[in-house]
Amino acid sequence: MNLRSKPNTKRMWDGQDEYLDNIDKNANSQSPNVLVILMDDMGYGDVSINGSLIDTPNIDSIGEEGLNFENFYSSYSVCSPARFAAMTGRYPYRGYADNVVYPTVDTISPFASTRIFNSVEMGGNADGMLGDEITVAETFKAAGYSTGLFGKWHLGDYGEYLPTNQGFDYFYGSYYANDMTPFFHASEKDGQYKIVKGTDDLKDQSEATKLIHNEISSWITEQTKDGKPFFAYYASPWPHAPVFAGDDFDGKSGMGTYVDCIEEFDKYLGQLFDTLDEEGVLDNTIIVFTSDNGPALEGSVKELRGGKYLTYEGGQKVPFMIRWDSDNGALGKKGGTRKQSATLVDLYPTLVELCGITGKGGQKNFMPTDRVIDGISMAPVIKDDEVIHTPEHPIIHMKREDIKAIQYTVPVSEIKEKYPDYNYDVLKNNDYVTFKYFDRVQNDNSAFFDKYRVNWLHILTDDSGENYNRTSVYPEIAEEMSEKLKETQKSFEDNRRGIIK
Repeated sequence: MNLRSKPNTKRMWDGQDEYLDNIDKNANSQSPNVLVILMDDMGYGDVSINGSLIDTPNIDSIGEEGLNFENFYSSYSVCSPARFAAMTGRYPYRGYADNVVYPTVDTISPFASTRIFNSVEMGGNADGMLGDEITVAETFKAAGYSTGLFGKWHLGDYGEYLPTNQGFDYFYGSYYANDMTPFFHASEKDGQYKIVKGTDDLKDQSEATKLIHNEISSWITEQTKDGKPFFAYYASPWPHAPVFAGDDFDGKSGMGTYVDCIEEFDKYLGQLFDTLDEEGVLDNTIIVFTSDNGPALEGSVKELRGGKYLTYEGGQKVPFMIRWDSDNGALGKKGGTRKQSATLVDLYPTLVELCGITGKGGQKNFMPTDRVIDGISMAPVIKDDEVIHTPEHPIIHMKREDIKAIQYTVPVSEIKEKYPDYNYDVLKNNDYVTFKYFDRVQNDNSAFFDKYRVNWLHILTDDSGENYNRTSVYPEIAEEMSEKLKETQKSFEDNRRGIIK
């Protein structure tokens, strides 16, 4: 019995076609290449540049030769929705992508090791990321880039949901997480895939890092021979559980397989950088490194609260680094840190701006206009550490279909002008402060699982661990943020897909 279903939501095919047709196809050998590296369940404290015990010199080099962000957030606290955000620049709610996508199987068994009815669970009869979403890969392909995806997709496994129907010329890797079945590696072109490593081959996944590295390394070498710029999306399956490490790394760190796995990935990443250098494209490649959410069973969030599945800082605050050696000043001073906040929906418009994607005969920063793009370019943060997420453009922390929290940064001068009685140290010692407000969120302490934090205000500037509720001290700000949260929630509900008429 085939349980696949046809989406029954509003579609945006016409707007997608019009946008892609109007992108200037002027990418050439001088255009910057792009390498986006997305880890799976890696915590903020799992890289040594952020104070980890794990040795990650090649990952660190991205921040050391470029920039390291201290306050970067995924746009969701689990895998599939975060990947949707990275691909589209939109919050997952807009595409019925509020939960993890499972394999589609031909079965009616209620106990199959998959979600039988993705379409019911996700809503809108969606079985993955809807094909009429516009992805960053489609934008770069339309501009003249070669596009490739290597590793974990996790946004659907047939039809319009396949990666080569979503803007990628080539895909090698898995369609879902490594703890799902059936699990296999496939290669895919033109919406057609073939299994190259079946479930039996991958019961032991210790060669996964090497297999994926070999594919992306060979693909990049092939693209550089043609002198065509590339957009490569390297979506590592690690360190999502169950973790594995290759024979040369297993047991070597003395800290367990989780750490072995990350250190193996880092070693192969260094080899990939060597390939870029040997092909003469390292200097002109924008390299981005981040994670889809915080850690689950193992991993470090440092002083943060919570982890994967939670909208607390530990679930969504993740590593983020960017490097571009020949940037002509776009990154500002190299080797520094950025303190201002950004989030994963910001990645798409950021790359469009950095790479100079134009449309309709030269229109800069050319983005879709028929739909809401929730992200905002991080270019001001990257160059000058400027605030981009203000009360007018907050960061949203969602869980399923509800906004649990909103977050934004405010100049201290505005607070003092509006509320002269506020005269606390955090305001005296900073030019800006970042507020995060929870409307109602479940306690992260399992001993008190039935308790909820309601009307909870944090100042992340001096309390990144979300330890203290400041609502009683800043009641007017809590009220303002509560109203903003409700207003934003309603706007989402009134226009589920974010269609601009």
